Amino acid sequence: MDDKYLNIIILIIGIAFISALILATSPEVEPVEEIDSLNSDQIDGMYNDTPLAFATLNHYFGTTVIQLNQTRPVPELNNPKTEEPEPEVEYDDALFLEIVKDRGESISVIALLCTEAVKGGNRQLLVEQSTKLRSLSQETWDDVEALEVSKHLSAEKRSFQQAMVRMIATASLLTRGLPGSDGERQKMVVDIQGVTDQLTNARLDISKKAFKMQGNHPATGVYQIRVDRTEELNRANGGLDYSQLYPLPDDLIPMGWGFKYMDSRKSNDITISPRYARIHSSYWYEDEGTGNTIHVHAPEGTSFLSVHFRITHSGNRDGRSYTIQTPSLSSFTLHGVGEEFTPLKTPTYTSLGEMYTQKTLNRNELSEGTILFEVPFGMRTADAYITVNLGSVYGKPGWALVNSR
Repeated sequence: MDDKYLNIIILIIGIAFISALILATSPEVEPVEEIDSLNSDQIDGMYNDTPLAFATLNHYFGTTVIQLNQTRPVPELNNPKTEEPEPEVEYDDALFLEIVKDRGESISVIALLCTEAVKGGNRQLLVEQSTKLRSLSQETWDDVEALEVSKHLSAEKRSFQQAMVRMIATASLLTRGLPGSDGERQKMVVDIQGVTDQLTNARLDISKKAFKMQGNHPATGVYQIRVDRTEELNRANGGLDYSQLYPLPDDLIPMGWGFKYMDSRKSNDITISPRYARIHSSYWYEDEGTGNTIHVHAPEGTSFLSVHFRITHSGNRDGRSYTIQTPSLSSFTLHGVGEEFTPLKTPTYTSLGEMYTQKTLNRNELSEGTILFEVPFGMRTADAYITVNLGSVYGKPGWALVNSR
């Protein structure tokens, strides 16, 4: 029993001695420094590890000192760069509208001239005007293509350029000259009118859009781009040189000059000459049966053109046959603006004087009379000439209807 208590006492003394020895020789425990901040990688790792990863642990022989840093640092954000505002785009809307206004009208007028050239059968003028039309249309397309317009006019720009492309293609065909048949010429006229209408519609749309962009109400203000087909047609006609569009023959006899020929028997000399030509809107005559005055007005879109002729029996050659026959009324033909016109039948006497009739003349006699034609309104005497068919020997001499050409 005594040995048992003795062993316990010795064990307790030994444990106390060893503990005292350990305490005496162990280093002094330093206080744990507080963690000021963690970087973003450390923070992410803390969320993935055990909860002890959020603490600073100091172990000393089983003794643990834990001090938590409960403040989660906010990662430093990069300061965003201040973006500079984009510079304003300067659109070419004003220049686009100016081109449409000026060149659009010019192209339309040239196309109208090409139409007249086809109708008149004038190949030289057609090639000249169609070449000008193709060049101006191509130049216009190129200039418009280089422009940057706003979204308000982008669709109108495409429509205008599409009209230019078609105009270039049509003008290229016209430069080849006139087709042979009347049917092909008529088709050519229709093609020109079709592309001209397309251009007109594009110009009208642009005009309306420009007017709206200016903040104007359709019932007020003035359109920046005016499209007037009638005005353009008048401009084309006003600038149209009919002597170029429908050139007169080079061998015409001047007005007032006589042409001498012999009758079919070659017995007598005859001289024929036009004395003057006039334009009229109406004439009148007295009805032989009733005595009433009858007024005759030119139909709408036409005028009357009269030519006064003098025919003289200039002498006999054989001493046997002294009489001659003047040319018949149907022998005369008026030519102008690409058309031919036959004489109208009228009473013998009208407000224009004695009308032309075929007569028999003796030696040294003369006859005068007026021949009347119905012609398109606006046609001038300078735009026409008259011929008379004198048969196979003398052909068809022609006269200009003005005193000087």
